[in-house]
Amino acid sequence: RRLKCVAQGWDCTQAPPWASPAMCHDKHVPTFSAVRQAGFGLSFLDGWHGFNAFEKFLLQQQILDQAAFAAAWAFRLYKRSLSDAQAQQMRDELVSFVLSEVTRSPCPWNVQQAVKLIDYFDARWHLPDDVRAAWIDEKAVELLIACRKLGVPFYTLATGANEGSHRWWDAHQMRNQHKTRRW
Repeated sequence: RRLKCVAQGWDCTQAPPWASPAMCHDKHVPTFSAVRQAGFGLSFLDGWHGFNAFEKFLLQQQILDQAAFAAAWAFRLYKRSLSDAQAQQMRDELVSFVLSEVTRSPCPWNVQQAVKLIDYFDARWHLPDDVRAAWIDEKAVELLIACRKLGVPFYTLATGANEGSHRWWDAHQMRNQHKTRRW
């Protein structure tokens, strides 16, 4: 393993990726806690479950049709963040977008809905550091690159056949975020 580490140009004083397995799971708090306590090196939240939870929240708040479409795409763009700093910038853009839409005519959501949307986003997706790290693409892209260097398969971060529509999109976005390599 040390020879492979040296051949790949890694800092061999640090644990290689295979020494710290990754796990993809839904945003079920007991599952999330168990994965962390089990010592998995990387934890990813499954895209389908995250988008589904966000869209259910929009439905509960009666943010529907084109308004829901716009909010869902803003949330998807946030997920594509490649660093914590970029996630913060995307969060600020999402908040600006949500608040600016209140002044539009016709208004896609009212002020109360906008505040609830921002509060939900912050409390459930952005402010818990471990949840944010598991949700944004930063660590997943790093793992994708490490797997490609090792020549081992990288499986798309999705579970279940009914989530296949998101699987292709996630894989496509992951490949496009690292444009200097051909996969």
